[in-house]
Amino acid sequence: MSGPGAALAAAVALVACMSAACAADGPDVDVTAELAGTFSAEFGPGTTLGGNEFPDSSAEVTWVARSVCRDTGCVATVTEVAPGDTGGLRPPSPVFDFIDGHWVSVREVPSECVNSRGETITVQGWQTYVLAPRSDGVLVGTYTNRSSVGGACHNSTQTVTLTRTGDGDPDVDVADPASQPARVSSPASALWGAYRQVQTNPQTGQVYPPTNYSGNTQCLRSGERCLSYLVDPDSKAILVMTFAQGQWTSTSAPVDSPCPDGSAAESTLTGEFALPQPLSDPITKLTGTQRTLQTGRCPGALIVDVALDRTGDGTGRAP
Repeated sequence: MSGPGAALAAAVALVACMSAACAADGPDVDVTAELAGTFSAEFGPGTTLGGNEFPDSSAEVTWVARSVCRDTGCVATVTEVAPGDTGGLRPPSPVFDFIDGHWVSVREVPSECVNSRGETITVQGWQTYVLAPRSDGVLVGTYTNRSSVGGACHNSTQTVTLTRTGDGDPDVDVADPASQPARVSSPASALWGAYRQVQTNPQTGQVYPPTNYSGNTQCLRSGERCLSYLVDPDSKAILVMTFAQGQWTSTSAPVDSPCPDGSAAESTLTGEFALPQPLSDPITKLTGTQRTLQTGRCPGALIVDVALDRTGDGTGRAP
């Protein structure tokens, strides 16, 4: 999810703040933000990392929004009014924060999906909006629906175009944005950019071929949990890590891993990475361990040391 350029950032200054609360004194408040009224929300087709489209995934729905600005920042609440069955897996009432010229909403929900082997597995779904206002008042950006489990489903991106069509519909129930708690930042957001991953077997000293990743981190409004989503630009392999209680953990979906004699077996990859101390932003080096567990007629486990060394800005920091 790359951020828009300087032109979009400049356009934010043209969006008038209609809420009197936006004039309140306070630190780090963008007094130009507003997301209020009735909007037509157009969703483009969902696409995979490889660019393949999900059939029948486009949608056009109605949003009704309210927003307010206070000394802790600008917040908007939205209710989606979906005409009929749109086939979407979207939050019905997202809450947005205005961050670095973007309206951002991040939600984590329990979910089930069918993996590449046709099996139903339980995952955490992460639903994220990143929208930026243009000079003509239209908001544009992306909606991503991702899985906390590497190699599982819910890894799609849709374009979003939000066009205001009128004032808020009083018949639509929209939560009071002023009642929302203040957004809390997380140290995990410092993990962003391009990284080179190197795995080393501590028992033998063997160093495995490196993998290059690029991505960033999105966090819940509470700051308690985050999803770091890194992608190999060439192979589209992903490294998905969930941050909570001071560390990242990762889990892959089971994959077929035949034994040397050809008999059936499967393996699962898990990982743990501690928050670096002292913490830098961006994080220049992240270290931890990964464990591959194989089950079947040839059970076993392999534990390797892992280092992620930052090599550049990559796709940029998440708003």
